[in-house]
Formats: sequence, structure tokens, C-alpha cells
Amino acid sequence: MKDPAHVKKMEEGPVALVTVVPSGPHKMGGMMAQTFVFFLAVAGGAAYVASRTLDPGAEYLAVFRVVGTTAWFAFGFGVIHDSIWFHKPWSSTVKHLADSLLYAVLMAGVFGWRWPDIM
Repeated sequence: MKDPAHVKKMEEGPVALVTVVPSGPHKMGGMMAQTFVFFLAVAGGAAYVASRTLDPGAEYLAVFRVVGTTAWFAFGFGVIHDSIWFHKPWSSTVKHLADSLLYAVLMAGVFGWRWPDIM
């Protein structure tokens, strides 16, 4: 990385990061299935955290807060390093965080609504 020829080439550019994907049409069914499994894994993680921190019969807002925070971190915060290390536009990362916040709010709402009531 400190070789003068390499430094000169990096300064002159262009510099590119490339993602190589298999040839042929994208298999949407497989990607949708993987997304579904990812959502189930996040829901499972959020359920685990909530079950360890909340009692059965906890108030809706307490469940919403714990599950929403856990889900938002799981859905969204993994892409921040792409803007730091791979120069992905920060505007794209912010949009992803907004989308993931929407997913987290929906999940938190369902968990709060369906949280076990022991009364």
C-alpha cells in the first residue's frame, strides 16, 4: 500500500469497487426466501431480547420500545460501515436506516399488540 507506484496509481484514478454476481437472470424466489428467513431471524432475536428484559403482561409501550430498538439495530445499522469503508453515499445509508425504522416500528407494533397478558 505504501509502494510509490501504487500510491501514484491511486491518486491518478480511477478507483472502483466492483461486485461480481453470477451470470444469468436473478432468481427472485431465492432472494425473497432469504429475505423472509432474515426477517424471521430478526424477529426471533427481538423476541429473545424482549423475553429476557420484559415480564409477561408488560405494557404495550415497554414492549414496543425494546422490540423496536432491537429490530432497528438489527435491520439497519449493519450498512453504516459501507459508507465508512466503501464510500457508499451517506444519503443511501440514511434512506436504508429510514426503511429499517419502518420495518422495526411495524414489528414492534405487532409484538406490543400480541405480547402475552397473564391476567
